[in-house]
Amino acid sequence: MLHELAGQGDAANLLAGAHLLGLLLPGMGGWAEAGEDAAARIEALLVARAAARKARDFARADAIRDGFAAAGVEVKDTPQGAEWSLTPGYDASRLADLARSLGAS
Repeated sequence: MLHELAGQGDAANLLAGAHLLGLLLPGMGGWAEAGEDAAARIEALLVARAAARKARDFARADAIRDGFAAAGVEVKDTPQGAEWSLTPGYDASRLADLARSLGAS
């Protein structure tokens, strides 16, 4: 269930559910508090990645994928579309840099 909430970008309920389980408590790092800004940024980048793939611009699509990995965002492609989650290495500043570099801020 927590994975689904993370994939949906539902930071508030993710954090509440994680706290209930004794996870993502204060002092565990800023990645636990990504918030709606990160979700919106990730979704915009996923749209840009999908457009690049559709246009067969695989260099751009790969750059976005690699940028996600460097920022600590795990992306899985499914038949229903891309699903994402934040890893413990999530770095909001790297995600912001990626979005700026691609004009998707």
